[in-house]
Amino acid sequence: MATLQHLALGAYIDSGARYDGNNMVIENVIFEIDQLKDQMIAEIDDLNEEYAFLQKIKNKEATKNISEKFDELVLKISSKLFDSFSYSDMIETDEDVDWKEYLHSVYDCVVPEEKTPYNHRVWEILPEQPKELAHDSPCWAIVNDIKESFEKLKAEGCTLGDTLEVQKSMGKELVSLKNQIVAKNKILDVYYRILNWSMN
Repeated sequence: MATLQHLALGAYIDSGARYDGNNMVIENVIFEIDQLKDQMIAEIDDLNEEYAFLQKIKNKEATKNISEKFDELVLKISSKLFDSFSYSDMIETDEDVDWKEYLHSVYDCVVPEEKTPYNHRVWEILPEQPKELAHDSPCWAIVNDIKESFEKLKAEGCTLGDTLEVQKSMGKELVSLKNQIVAKNKILDVYYRILNWSMN
């Protein structure tokens, strides 16, 4: 770190003073700074490596945070919703249409696109469910099967963690590291100015 003596010598240099090599106090400060310089460079290098590593992890976490079970549930829902519960094979009434389009809407909301992180808070913005189908409706079984699969998907999603909170935490750590790097570089700049001054 830069001590008061280091800062005072920096201010002394900024005042236009010339180096003459005769002041033992200044000589001791210069000697100390020459020893500290390499340590400061090493600390900055370590922080830069930590910053780069954390940035890489943060980007990777943001790319995908989906479990194998989550993917399996999505495939099951997709098969039933897009292939089985179709207009050509099953949809016959207005109520069937309501559920078909509702379930599509839920799918679009809660299933993340490829390379997009999952965020369990999407379940808070779903549209209102349609009126329940009668138990003797030909579509009742498949609608309830898809609904149950969505509930399992929601439960599995809760085990994946809160992507937003994780990203915020890592982002704040990146800012902290960046500020440390900036502060240490300013100190290193003071060191170099003093050492360069002593060589003229």
